[in-house]
Amino acid sequence: MAPVLGYWSLRGLAQHIRYVLHYTGTEYEEKQYNAGPGPEYSKQEWLDDRDSLGLEFPNLPYYIDGDLKITESTAILRHLARKHGLYGSTEEDRIRVDVACGITHDVTFRFIRLCYDDKFEKLKDAYIADISGPVGKLAKLVADNRTYVLGDKISLADFLLFETIERFVAFMPTCLASFEHLSAFQARIADLPAIKTYRSSPEFQKIRTRFTGRSAKWGAGEY
Repeated sequence: MAPVLGYWSLRGLAQHIRYVLHYTGTEYEEKQYNAGPGPEYSKQEWLDDRDSLGLEFPNLPYYIDGDLKITESTAILRHLARKHGLYGSTEEDRIRVDVACGITHDVTFRFIRLCYDDKFEKLKDAYIADISGPVGKLAKLVADNRTYVLGDKISLADFLLFETIERFVAFMPTCLASFEHLSAFQARIADLPAIKTYRSSPEFQKIRTRFTGRSAKWGAGEY
């Protein structure tokens, strides 16, 4: 039986996991849950399933592969990375991957917090004015002519970084103008055969604009 990835019908915390699954050629099924429309944004679809899955800590996303049941997006991503050789080959590699993931998570968290803020319209201009700060941090991860975060070796950090760049470009299309190497990195990941095929699929196109949940002030996308 194929593994099952469960998450909302959006990109959010699961998109980098989807990229890893497609890059590694893992056949899997996806259980997507839909939040209801506002103002309630009902989570009933997920709540109806939550307690019947045998998850120790029920949450989304989840990954079920036979008797293996994992929640928390970072735990799922790192499990897949270890399984498929996407966590580097040395302790130095693994440290760099962990640092890169930490930096990317920090940048993403601050941006997502803005997206859900009731004062988004008032705060966004100041964020845009300083966007070179967070984007510059991301750019350092692939500086010095690095093809990937680990140089010439692809890792889980690259897919996490790629999805974060995608969010920023959707938010402000010109944000990479001063970071040509980061723009080249984005294009490089998008052009990986398995990723390119997935991103052209109806499966991806359905959620392409849905970076955040439906209650967000930016990034909820089209339904």
